[in-house]
Amino acid sequence: MKNTPYTYIIIGAGLCGLTVAYFLKKQGITDYIILEARDRIGGRIHTVNDIELGATWFHTEHTALIGLLDELHLETFPNYNAGNNIVSYNSMVPPHIFKPSDDYSPGFRIKGGSQQLITTLNDKSNINVKLNTEVQSISNSSSGDIEIHSTKGIFTGKKIIVTLPPRLALKINYAPQLTSTLKETMQSSHTWMSNAIKFGITYSSPFWRTKGFSGTIHGHAGVIREVYDHCNYQETTYALKGFANEALRSYTYDERKQKIVDSLVRFFGEEALHLIAYFEKDWSKDPYTSTAVFDSLYVSPKRNVIPFETSYWKNRLFFTGAETSLINAGYMDGAIRSAIRTIEKITT
Repeated sequence: MKNTPYTYIIIGAGLCGLTVAYFLKKQGITDYIILEARDRIGGRIHTVNDIELGATWFHTEHTALIGLLDELHLETFPNYNAGNNIVSYNSMVPPHIFKPSDDYSPGFRIKGGSQQLITTLNDKSNINVKLNTEVQSISNSSSGDIEIHSTKGIFTGKKIIVTLPPRLALKINYAPQLTSTLKETMQSSHTWMSNAIKFGITYSSPFWRTKGFSGTIHGHAGVIREVYDHCNYQETTYALKGFANEALRSYTYDERKQKIVDSLVRFFGEEALHLIAYFEKDWSKDPYTSTAVFDSLYVSPKRNVIPFETSYWKNRLFFTGAETSLINAGYMDGAIRSAIRTIEKITT
C-alpha cells in the first residue's frame, strides 16, 4: 500500500537526518518524512543512564557542531582532565604514569548527554519519523515520483536524501543502478565506530580522582584501548567509559566484563571492583551501523567524498551523512556539515 506522497523523504533518523529535517523546518518546509529502521531515533548517538555508548566528544575545530549547539541553546563542558594520565605499552610491565601538558584536552561533552542534541532537534522540528521502517529499494519511476519500498509499505517522494553510512546505503536496491564510481566509493568508506566495543562503568564515587588520576588510559596492548572519566556535568553519576580491545569480542558478555574490570583494578586499584553497573555496546553487531565486513580503525581515514558532492537522478537523489563530509568525516561535526551541504543543494 502506498502512503501519502511527500516532497522530501529522508532515510535515517541519526544526527544528519534530523539536522536535515531541522533546517528544512527553519525554511518553512514541512512536507517531509524520515524513515528509520531502528526502534529509536539518534543513530550512533545513544545515551543510556548517563553513559554515552555512541558519539561522545567534540573539539574546538568542530565548528559546525558548536554552531548548532549554540543555536539550540545546548550547553557543553570540558571532559575531566585533572591529574595523571596512564599509558600501558605492555601488560607484562607497569604502566607509564604522567602529567599531560597544559594544552592537552580530551575534548568537550554536551550537558545532559549527546542525546540532548537528538531530543532537541526532534522537538524543534516536530519531526515526522516512521520507526521500524527498513528501506529495501528506491526506484526512479517514469511518473516523476521516486518510489521507496520498505518493511512498512511504499512511500513516494520528489527528492530522496539517504543519510545512512555509505556501506549500509549500498545494501538498498536502486533502479536505475548507481554509477560504478559511486558504488566503489560507498563500498570503500569506513563506517565510523562500526568496529568499536564501547563500555561504561558506574561507581559510587570518582575514586580515581581522589587518587590523583584523570581517568584517562591509553592501552597499546591488553584489554583496554582507551578509557576516560565519564562523570556527568552535575556529578550525580560517577563513571569511567572507554573502548575495549576487539579481541574481547570472542568472549561472553560476563567474561568480557570481568576482564575489563580486572584491567581497571590494575590501573586504579581495588576500588574498581565495586561497581554499580556495567554497560556496553558492540557496534559491529548492530545491523544498522555495521556490515559483515568492517575495518578496525580508530582514526578517521582519508576519504574520497567527491562522488557524494553531486546529486543523482537529475537532482533528486542525494547521499549525505557523517562519512560523506569533506571535513571531520565520521564525527558529529561531519554529520552536521554534510546536512548543511545537502540542504543547500536540495532547496535551490
